[in-house]
Amino acid sequence: METSTLARLSGFLHFSTAVGFGLCVVAWIGERDLAAQDNWPNWRGPQNNGASLTASPPTQWNASSGILWKSPIDGEGSSTPIVWDQQVILLSAFKTEKTDPESSAQVQFSMDSESRFRSSSSNPEPEAPKTRRVPSVARVVESSDVHSGIRDIGRDDRSGGKRANPYPTNVYKFLVSSFDLRTGAKNWQLPVVEESPHEGGHETNNFASCSPATDGKCIYVFWGSRGIFCLDMQGKMLWSSDLGQKYTRLQFGEGASAALHGNTLIVPWDHESESYLAALNTENGDLKWKTGRSPEKTTWATPVIVEVGDQTQVIMHGRVVRGYDFRDGSLLWECDGQTENPIPTPLVYQQNVIVMSGYRGAACYSISLSSRGTVSSNSDSIRWTYPFNTPYVPSPTLYQDKIYFLYENQALLTCLNAATGKPIYARKKIGELSDIYASVGSADGKIYIVDRTGTTAVVDAGESGEVIATNRVAEDETFDASPVFVNDRLLLRSNKHLYCIGKPN
Repeated sequence: METSTLARLSGFLHFSTAVGFGLCVVAWIGERDLAAQDNWPNWRGPQNNGASLTASPPTQWNASSGILWKSPIDGEGSSTPIVWDQQVILLSAFKTEKTDPESSAQVQFSMDSESRFRSSSSNPEPEAPKTRRVPSVARVVESSDVHSGIRDIGRDDRSGGKRANPYPTNVYKFLVSSFDLRTGAKNWQLPVVEESPHEGGHETNNFASCSPATDGKCIYVFWGSRGIFCLDMQGKMLWSSDLGQKYTRLQFGEGASAALHGNTLIVPWDHESESYLAALNTENGDLKWKTGRSPEKTTWATPVIVEVGDQTQVIMHGRVVRGYDFRDGSLLWECDGQTENPIPTPLVYQQNVIVMSGYRGAACYSISLSSRGTVSSNSDSIRWTYPFNTPYVPSPTLYQDKIYFLYENQALLTCLNAATGKPIYARKKIGELSDIYASVGSADGKIYIVDRTGTTAVVDAGESGEVIATNRVAEDETFDASPVFVNDRLLLRSNKHLYCIGKPN
């Protein structure tokens, strides 16, 4: 989310902290300690904006030079790896030969997720994955305000959207895997659950597109309809919780990641039924609070947690962007104006949150974090707007007081002054890259952009936007995970392998 998470709605998902130099806002997911700066604790990194302030990753490499190790991944996925203390953690979904004949049964389901909330912390079974039969149902009628969970029999495409896969009948193992950052050797692997997913997902999505998070003590995995899991750093299950099932728009699948702050995990649950935001206690998985987000429907957005003075806010992207009180989930402010299918993770800069979306339109707003109530487009709380060239799937990065983002899913880069929203350059063509779902990253004075073929452009972070190098590591692999920077290494994850790129010691 983590990520992390992927494509257009004629393609789907994947589903920031400001580097507020000398400023009073520090926002990111995870424990606020110096150790996190040398790690990558969640899908958008230690600053929660795709940037590392300490890493010095390589600039040039290819399939025969600069790859320190390459490790195969069991199963499929686009989960962005996280890194803590020489461990690389990622998620994948392994398709077994077992089938579930009831996986596509027409089953009525309860929309009351809270009544189905349960935690297994009181009686965990850490040595074995839990197996459960999850009733499946087609997408909720998209145009209806009455979400009964009954199939829309008026459609002739049984799988949902025109680019959605059929309902799966095979059982999948949902795997959390740990690799050694130094060698690529597998430390451990845990199947946390086995089941047949209830939606097929978009043709470019998969069943492991969200990303875990860690505070260095535990690993927290929000796997949407699969459940929420807490593991220790050695891969032992500590607790698991279940919020029920998500029913995504056109059955394009899931991909949002959870946000970690202190002893609280913030879980996004936007879907075609009753959307909400939930806070879980990281010690046992118990529900702290839950706040409704209706009429918001499916998003693939990951929350951002920001401290402003003595208050902590949860920022949740959507067609309406909202700020919630971290303590109890109460609504502080809201601002509409975003496009359909919000995916990019917000950025926090100084006293503002910068949100953008780019499907069937373009919107980019810088909104004051001191806002309260309904924020209108002409309010003083709107610091600036930029209604052009915004991304659909890839999240932006914030680096050295500048914002870098792509146009839709294309290799067209825009750079804005984060304080004013004024363009430094716009829609600059980035070399040989094409279709892009991975989010933009930044480190050591450079911007890193990875397309779906694994071709990576390294761009100067100055005002020229010069392409320094273009690199490729593989053929016939798909790269949807975002780049990860730790010390002098770059991690790239494809659908088949985990790559570690750097200079030999």
